[in-house]
Amino acid sequence: SSAASDVYKRQDIMKDSVLATIKKYNMLSEGDGVVVGLSGGADSVSLIAVLKEIQPIYDLRLYAVHLNHNIRGEEADRDEGFVRELCTDMGVELFVFSRDVTAEAKRLSMTVEEAGRRIRYELFEKVLEDTKSSRIAVAHNMNDNAETLLMRLCRGTGVKGLGGILPVRGNIIRPLIETSRQDIEAYCKEKGLGYCTDSTNLITDYTRNKIRLELLPWLKENLNPSVYEALNKTAVFMREEDEYLDTLAAKAYESCKSGEGALSCRRLSDCDPVIRRRVIRLFFRRYVPSLKDISAEHIASVCSLIDGKSGRSVSLPSVSYTHLRAHETGRNL
Repeated sequence: SSAASDVYKRQDIMKDSVLATIKKYNMLSEGDGVVVGLSGGADSVSLIAVLKEIQPIYDLRLYAVHLNHNIRGEEADRDEGFVRELCTDMGVELFVFSRDVTAEAKRLSMTVEEAGRRIRYELFEKVLEDTKSSRIAVAHNMNDNAETLLMRLCRGTGVKGLGGILPVRGNIIRPLIETSRQDIEAYCKEKGLGYCTDSTNLITDYTRNKIRLELLPWLKENLNPSVYEALNKTAVFMREEDEYLDTLAAKAYESCKSGEGALSCRRLSDCDPVIRRRVIRLFFRRYVPSLKDISAEHIASVCSLIDGKSGRSVSLPSVSYTHLRAHETGRNL
C-alpha cells in the first residue's frame, strides 16, 4: 500500500541521512569495532538500530554499554531489563554496569549529571579497550546540539562554545548529530522499536530541561518554526570559524615561543587580540593539567599583563608556575 511504502521510504531517509553524516565527518572505517552508549531512550535505541542496519556496509563489530545509575529505582531497573532484551533481539553483545552515581558525585564534588557523564565515558573507554574497538558512538542529536548552544550562549561563551557538540571528538562519534528528535521518534515508531522515557527529563529543575521543555518550544512557536535547524547551522558556521582561527593561532604560537615553557611577550603583543587569546590558551593546554578552571577572565588578565596594563604577575588556578614564564619583560604569567 501507499502508506506502507511511505513508512519504508522514511526509514530509508533516516538511514541515508545518518550514513551521510558518517561519511561527511569520516566517523567510521571498514572493520571498526563500535561501542554504543545505550540508555534505552529513543535516541540511543535508534542509534544502535541504524548502526545495525549499516553494519554490513562497514563490516562493523557492535557492542552496547548500559549504565544503571541507581537513581531512579524501579524505573532504572526497567531500563536495564529493556536494554538486555533489545540487545538479545538484535544480536548485539551488551555490557551492563551498576554504579552509585549520587555517592560518586558527592565524593568528587560534582553534580549528579557531571558524575554520571564521567562514569559513562570511563566505562565506554574500558569496553573499548576490552573489545579492541576503535570508536565510541553516543546518541546526541540536532535537538541536543540546539539546547547546548543556547545553554552556553546564556552563560556566556566564545566562538568555540557556540560550535555546540562536536560530531567527532577523538574516538567519540555522534552519527545522529544532524538528525532531529522528531525524526528519531518517527523512525522508532515506524521500525516498531520500543524505548524508555527517563522521568527526570520531564522535570524543569535542570537548566537543560528548562531549555528543552520551555524555551525552545516557545522560540519555535513564536520566532522561528525551524529554530533547531537554524541553531545547528549556526553551530556549523562557528565550528568552521573556530577551526580557521585555531590554524592561525597554531602558527602564531610557534612564532611566539621563546625557549621551552616560555613565550615572548613582545611577540604576543604584536598579535591581534583574538589570536593572542588563543595562543595563550594553547600555552595553557600544554602546561596546565586541566583547562576546566581557566576562565576567560584568566586569559584576559594574562593579556593585560602582556600589555603592561596590570602588575608583574597573575594568579592562576591549578598551574605549574615553573612552566609559565614570559621572556623579555620580566613579567610572570
